Amino acid sequence: YFQYLSDTTAACALVVVGIGLKYVSAKDDLAETLTMTGFNLILKPILAIAVAWIFKLDSFYAISLLVACSVPTSKTLYIISKQYQLYENEMASIIFSTSIISIVTFPIFLSMAMYLWPS
Repeated sequence: YFQYLSDTTAACALVVVGIGLKYVSAKDDLAETLTMTGFNLILKPILAIAVAWIFKLDSFYAISLLVACSVPTSKTLYIISKQYQLYENEMASIIFSTSIISIVTFPIFLSMAMYLWPS
């Protein structure tokens, strides 16, 4: 039973975010959305590479850190913002934009990781 439940969790979260996006206007918070998207998908992975390089992390930990910092914003943040009725539209926009843009940025940073830490 729990396996079926866990298999549907991601799909349900995407449906909830999709319903929230129905009411979002991209023009209203475009600057904030692009700022947060840039921070999440560009600055965080670059900082992760710097931290891994400075502390000379093992390749497993360095790649794990980079992957954790390169993924799009979690869908559960929208559920939390909806529950507390805080920044619902902004969170939906950020989740949508990071999900779309990470299609390009994630493979780039993953390739960089394979180049920087071959193993």
